[in-house]
Amino acid sequence: MNGHTQAAAEGLPAAAVLASVSLRGIALYKIAKAVVAMLIASAVLALVRPEVRPIVQSWIAALPMQAEQDLAQGVLTWLVANGPTRIHLLSLAGFVYAGLFVLEGVGLWYRSRWAEWLTAVETSLLLPFELWELFWRPSSVKAMVLAANVAIVLYLFRGLRRRA
Repeated sequence: MNGHTQAAAEGLPAAAVLASVSLRGIALYKIAKAVVAMLIASAVLALVRPEVRPIVQSWIAALPMQAEQDLAQGVLTWLVANGPTRIHLLSLAGFVYAGLFVLEGVGLWYRSRWAEWLTAVETSLLLPFELWELFWRPSSVKAMVLAANVAIVLYLFRGLRRRA
């Protein structure tokens, strides 16, 4: 029996069933973000290996606009400029960030109140940065992520306030 059917079979009100399904949806969203963060951190870490850099250079050269090529080349140069230390630190930060998403996702999956608080606070603290990024470099993906995160924060704080 899945969580929705199990909750209905236990005689829980429809609102409780919806809350459980909503929290699990947010949990899956956080886990998906963790996977993306881990992939990015792994890609950055791969730059430590000198044989990977020419491959990245060829990808940069294939970018359609010169401005994109210049920006990507600048980022790559900045990453590898001081040896592997910067790459290791940036990659470590990405893995720590992914770990936070996993912690949130697992806690929300099991409907833990601490996870709701952690997710609501952490997500709301990042909203100004997401808004700034959307303002300066607009894209539909950034707008959707911002909208999803605003909805998550509102939903979690409303639920936490209601149960307080």
